[in-house]
Amino acid sequence: MLVALYEIQGTLLRLKLRHNPSLTLTSAPASTLTETPAPAWTSTWTPSPASAPLTIQLLGCDTSLDLAHGMGEVTNAYVVLANASGPDLTSVCATLSAADEGRVHPDKTVCAASLPAGFQATLKLTIDTTFRADTIVQVQVTSDQGITASTGGQACTDIGLFKPAPALLGVVQPIP
Repeated sequence: MLVALYEIQGTLLRLKLRHNPSLTLTSAPASTLTETPAPAWTSTWTPSPASAPLTIQLLGCDTSLDLAHGMGEVTNAYVVLANASGPDLTSVCATLSAADEGRVHPDKTVCAASLPAGFQATLKLTIDTTFRADTIVQVQVTSDQGITASTGGQACTDIGLFKPAPALLGVVQPIP
């Protein structure tokens, strides 16, 4: 039970709310009170970048030809997924997309089976893109726990290229 005290024109009113805690009181002529239901409150938690449990760092991207899959030019993006402070995550999947994307590449989505708190994984994602086009990329990440993250909106030419050692790709390791 919620008890609220209001003072109206020198008179102290004690109001007990039991079944509908979201109501407001408004004054009316002749000192009568009417109750008006208040709108339902909804809360949305939006993590700040400093408190986000899952972060994405886009290291860089490059282009190559993928003749093995019958595709011409493809764009490869190198990302680090880090779980700095969140719960241990499972089925952490990163998906690369671009406005000039052609056919679905088999390495468009890459998953890490688990990403414990305090660990990170470096992934290589690939999409089929338009030949010699300035590709703007975006990475979406999901997990079984419902933790999501996204980054992007940058052209590969603006990001540059930091290509991690092939031995680090897909390896879950402690955050340095």
